[in-house]
Amino acid sequence: MKRYISFFVLLLGLLFLLGATFTWYNVMSYDTSTSITTFTGSVSSKSPVYEHTSDTVLSSAQCTGGIHTNQGATGRIKLTLDTCSQGCMALFVQEEAQTIETAPPSGETIYLDGAALDSADHVIDSDGSTIGSSLVCLRRKNDSGTATWFCESDGNWSDGDAAD
Repeated sequence: MKRYISFFVLLLGLLFLLGATFTWYNVMSYDTSTSITTFTGSVSSKSPVYEHTSDTVLSSAQCTGGIHTNQGATGRIKLTLDTCSQGCMALFVQEEAQTIETAPPSGETIYLDGAALDSADHVIDSDGSTIGSSLVCLRRKNDSGTATWFCESDGNWSDGDAAD
């Protein structure tokens, strides 16, 4: 059940990152026997796109709904996630036939498709050839209550080598 909820949250996050427009209806009732107050509004969003051509330590703002690509990169790039608070989300998309190395903040563990990466690797690599493959990373608490990056892949992303 947790996996389905996580998938649903990631799906909603991905829709948000891709600029989906939602209309929110919030019905608030103070006393259901006498009145109902309705608030109607709409929310729309367009996520910023960051085209990285070299190694970058991402800022907290870049990890709050940003889409990160390797557009224009001529070699492997390393993108290091920020120590932002719980709820941050970043989407990585391979647009060039070059590897994107996604790393957690220094000293932290990162999860890929539900598995914690071992202490020797701590990075997630794209395969460097599958154009359009993506990785969604969400900052949330792990089972011990520590804010951690959890990532779900679509395409060929794997446990990388920290020595790269």
